[in-house]
Amino acid sequence: MTNNMASTSADGAAGIDKPQKPQLDEETDPLSTLSFSLSLILQIASTSLHRLSSSTHIPLHPEIPAHIHTGPGVSAPEGLVPPAQMKEDIQELVDDLMERVSWMKDEIGRLEVERKEEEQESRLRALDEEMRQANEEYADALQEAKELRTKVEELLLRSCV
Repeated sequence: MTNNMASTSADGAAGIDKPQKPQLDEETDPLSTLSFSLSLILQIASTSLHRLSSSTHIPLHPEIPAHIHTGPGVSAPEGLVPPAQMKEDIQELVDDLMERVSWMKDEIGRLEVERKEEEQESRLRALDEEMRQANEEYADALQEAKELRTKVEELLLRSCV
């Protein structure tokens, strides 16, 4: 399964790929959907780590080099993400990831229920076959009992005459 990628994120920052949802229809395999969701979660985590590792960092000490990627024409202070914005972005990311993980748990639970339903269906088919066979045996036994009763009645009539 291939994921379509856009060249910019929602905020317009170049270089950050934004995954797009696949075209799912009623024929899409639930495992494929889960696979896509897992890929999406891993891609979000990977992109987040890349973003954090390539973001502008505040130098702790003048002698300690900081890894700074500010882009052309942007000074270091302008390239920094304000702490409040960073905190808000991180919370949004965590919320999105938790929502997707929760959805995946629900889907896995639904798959387990479907599997249990399939097992129940096969057990019910087996029981139905047993019931059909038992009904046939009962009908045969009932017919045999009627025939025996008729023979006994004939014998009693012959012996009384």
